[in-house]
Amino acid sequence: MKSGEFNAIIDAPLFEVLADLLTYPDRSFERYAETAVSAAGNLPEALNALEKFRSECMGLTDGRRQELYTRTFEIDPLCIPYIGVLLFGEESFKRGELMARFRGAMLEHGVDSGSDLPDHLAPLLRLLPRLPGEDAAELVE
Repeated sequence: MKSGEFNAIIDAPLFEVLADLLTYPDRSFERYAETAVSAAGNLPEALNALEKFRSECMGLTDGRRQELYTRTFEIDPLCIPYIGVLLFGEESFKRGELMARFRGAMLEHGVDSGSDLPDHLAPLLRLLPRLPGEDAAELVE
């Protein structure tokens, strides 16, 4: 796949919104949920999933959403959002090397990982549309 071909399929606004939704919910969920649904407008599969997610989460209090996030991603996680942990385990020299590479790419392309480690899915989703095609394809692979 050529550089331009891969970047053409990346919808940067949608990736940004998905990154926001995968970050600890300490901001206005309603604003992110509405933005997510509108950003997914041209992707029917994503729109259906985000619409369902939004409708189920809108009835929750901020505290309940934070509890759900913590239970899902941090305490006995059902889904680990750290790519390095999935690939190499939590305590691995290779994970450290991977995080250093991600951190360098984030600095180079102006992506702030905030309080997340650089192998967290949220900052990686922010980084992906900014990478050249070959690098983006490698990250996805």
